[in-house]
Amino acid sequence: MTEDLFPPGLEPPSPPPDLRSRVLEAASRAFDAPRTADPWARALRSPALRLAWAASIAALAASHLLLPPRRTRTEDPQAPEIRQLARLPRIDSHALPAEGSSAPAANEERS
Repeated sequence: MTEDLFPPGLEPPSPPPDLRSRVLEAASRAFDAPRTADPWARALRSPALRLAWAASIAALAASHLLLPPRRTRTEDPQAPEIRQLARLPRIDSHALPAEGSSAPAANEERS
């Protein structure tokens, strides 16, 4: 196996000679530049936003304490009939298969 990573003629170009100095100079300027506050830090320092947040929390707490709980609905007169039609039958414990078998008991009477 050869030590070359690239075949002859396909080597990557070399970096410009002044690249290191340009990068270090740009990094130094960025490090010395004043930092700008991110939006969250500005929002947390804003008295107007903090007051609005406190007011919304107070309004939610007051509505929770002062509004009455929801009343239960009156039952629909047709609901018992619909519930009777839609109700599933109970499982008959006598019709269940024995512990060792997988088929239901055929000769037992279902109720």
